[in-house]
Amino acid sequence: MVAYRGVSKQDILNSIIGACELEQRHSPGPACDKEIDTILAFLPALQKVTDDASFKTALHSSNVSILLRMGELFETYAAENVDGIGRQVFKGLNAWGAFSGMHTLELRPMDEEINIYRFITGIRRIKTVDEEDVRELVGYSSFVTDENEIEKGIKNIQALVSMAQTGASNEELIDVYGQMGGDGAEGRIVRFAIEQLSQDPSLYTSKSLFDRYGVVLEDMISGAMFDTVQKKNATLIESVNKFLMPFFETDEVEMIGIGMITNDPKDAGGIMFCVTERVAQAVADAFPDQKVLRGSDNSVIAPSTSKPSITKQPKP
Repeated sequence: MVAYRGVSKQDILNSIIGACELEQRHSPGPACDKEIDTILAFLPALQKVTDDASFKTALHSSNVSILLRMGELFETYAAENVDGIGRQVFKGLNAWGAFSGMHTLELRPMDEEINIYRFITGIRRIKTVDEEDVRELVGYSSFVTDENEIEKGIKNIQALVSMAQTGASNEELIDVYGQMGGDGAEGRIVRFAIEQLSQDPSLYTSKSLFDRYGVVLEDMISGAMFDTVQKKNATLIESVNKFLMPFFETDEVEMIGIGMITNDPKDAGGIMFCVTERVAQAVADAFPDQKVLRGSDNSVIAPSTSKPSITKQPKP
């Protein structure tokens, strides 16, 4: 079975097709449509691939990577569960890492269409406006310079939500938003708060395919010097590094290092690696006598087999 990051080729193609069809039914604009057309045009080439390495190469050379840039659009579809499948489409793409990676920051026509779509959808998603919640959110915005801007931001948000609830058209909402400052500081304060208020927090528990994990080194917890930790645990460090090497080939390892596994310096440190959950589980299975932690919540990844062995490395 041809696969990428542990997900079958057919499941990946189905997720891409489902995403493209959803965008076509709920398009933010012609620039997004054009990008979707280029993705669909490349699918026959992906379908012909017959081995994992070639499939990985084909994915990298295709325009499918544009889905990463459209991640916020699919978040919006998921939050609304558009057509009853928005959340399913989001999870299908996320399962193989469509939203993982980096992209350039220049603003494209597609990005502006998505921003407007998210803004309008966000306004209509908000049912009530809690002034204290808005005050806190607006206060976080980097565009705020004084208390007057916060107060004005609150009033502007309340006005837009009220308009949406009384039947204002998208065009009317955009026009009023433009009068409030649009892409200026005041407008950005409003957009930032609306995006935050309308988010679905449950999406962020599985947004990234990668997380920070690590094999705990007790010497780091006790405060031993870094050089001492490395020398004392050299064999284990080398074994973990060697075990992870094949997973670089499947795009399931972003980094390996020695340091803190969690964001809290009081917590455990050790051999840390940013990998997919599948790889973290493989490490726990291969090193059953070691404590493997997930950095995001400090949870322990328990071995899933009774007698795993590092000499029987699972095929990626």
